[in-house]
Amino acid sequence: MKKPDFLNIVTLSIAAMLLFLLYLILAGCSMLLLSDETIYVEIEKTEKLLLVVDEALYPSLESAIDQYKYEVEEEGCSVEFAAWKGGTISDLKSIIQNAYYEKKIDGAFLVGHLPAFWYEQNSFGRHEEFPCDLYFMDLDAIWKDKDEDGIYDYHSSLNLDIFISRIAGTVEELNGYFSKVHSYRAGGLLMNKSAYIFKDDDWSDYERGSKFGLSDMYESIKISEVPGETVKSNYLSKLTDSGAEYVYQWIHAYPSLLCIEDNGSFEYVFTSDIHSNNTKGLFYNLFNCSASRFTETNLGMTYLINTDYGLATHGSTKIGGNYYPKVFHYVLSRGSSWGEAYKAWYKNYGVSDDKWFMGMVILGDPMLYLTKEMPKVIKTEPMTSIPPSSEEIAELIELFFNFEEDYGEATFEQYKSENPQFFPR
Repeated sequence: MKKPDFLNIVTLSIAAMLLFLLYLILAGCSMLLLSDETIYVEIEKTEKLLLVVDEALYPSLESAIDQYKYEVEEEGCSVEFAAWKGGTISDLKSIIQNAYYEKKIDGAFLVGHLPAFWYEQNSFGRHEEFPCDLYFMDLDAIWKDKDEDGIYDYHSSLNLDIFISRIAGTVEELNGYFSKVHSYRAGGLLMNKSAYIFKDDDWSDYERGSKFGLSDMYESIKISEVPGETVKSNYLSKLTDSGAEYVYQWIHAYPSLLCIEDNGSFEYVFTSDIHSNNTKGLFYNLFNCSASRFTETNLGMTYLINTDYGLATHGSTKIGGNYYPKVFHYVLSRGSSWGEAYKAWYKNYGVSDDKWFMGMVILGDPMLYLTKEMPKVIKTEPMTSIPPSSEEIAELIELFFNFEEDYGEATFEQYKSENPQFFPR
């Protein structure tokens, strides 16, 4: 065999290097984006759930609670039970902390009217004070009230240990809710296997045509984002006719009403409209300011306890919302529960910006799955997606300035005066 000529080897090596450099020049942006956009998402399987139920309600909910515990355990998650006998946010946190350190819980579901932790900060050009469930999720974080006005205003860096979800209402409403949850698990609450994305006028050009990662779960996705078509009548028509299993809506809002723009003015969808129209959506991702402000009448809870369909919501207790839900949707599509998806989303993206995400909560049963295949172990999976740029986020902020500053929310002092049982005397 003829030995390779050294000069030919050098020549070929130089040629190969030049071709590789040319490839980098021509395709360098794509290669860099591929590196930048790969996120490794840790997906944690929930093996134990803490169920905290208001003791005053429990006798009337016992049958529904027993059925719920049985069904969740049949799915592979054991359930620890605790009766809420009253007290402060510190007392509630102690129950959760003890269950975490002694029972190794992965999440908690709070049933009934239980205490809310309040936080204050300056963001979006205004002072905000709002309920914040992150206090119960990072169990060794430091929280302080630096100005000593009764509301916490400082926290150390956050790394969630567990997820928290809530459901509240009358005994009749709660029994109705748990009946829906049972029906869904038994395959009786059937809904068109589809998603509905409604982006009102202010966001019509934001990621136009994007399915926000929902195509991993749904083949049928209707997107409404054309001004003139995103009006109240079309919104209600869709959700009272065929409906959708998953609804992701971008609409200006106050806690108890949506403000849908139509030709320069607003049409309002009140919580009473949602109730009377019995809207058909099972899961809601609410990019609606304050829509999940569970300390007062709110949209998020209304979808759950005042319709025959709503099962779980994801939204904010203040100005803000999940403008980058692809991590949330990605984890759901991998067979994780509502609570697991929230925890993974917050740890991988929500933690990045208090201004937008300190008020983000989930409501409803956190152990519901949108897909049938459930993960059995903790795993890490790569997700490929490009987060919004700082310029895009700045444009989203500007839209809040252009709406209104007063979102009509009840203050901490109002909450305190209406709930003296949650504060030390």
